[in-house]
Amino acid sequence: MQSQVGIGIPNPDASAVLELASKHKGFLPPRLTTTERDAISNPAEGLTIFNTTKNCLEWYNPSGWYNACGDNGVATVTAYT
Repeated sequence: MQSQVGIGIPNPDASAVLELASKHKGFLPPRLTTTERDAISNPAEGLTIFNTTKNCLEWYNPSGWYNACGDNGVATVTAYT
């Protein structure tokens, strides 16, 4: 049995485990320093945080932490196909 959780939305998308909706608020991930982030033992692939040391959104994959900061704090978006 599969289920979805929706907050602010009556019918969350079937492909999502969690869907958030709001016209006036945003999603706030956990905020950690680099030291606190590095203290997480065995982070799960896809784990996402906001790094307060770098002021940057970061996520984990098996080869390490990645971020959306780009060079000099300017975000760079790259599409992978």
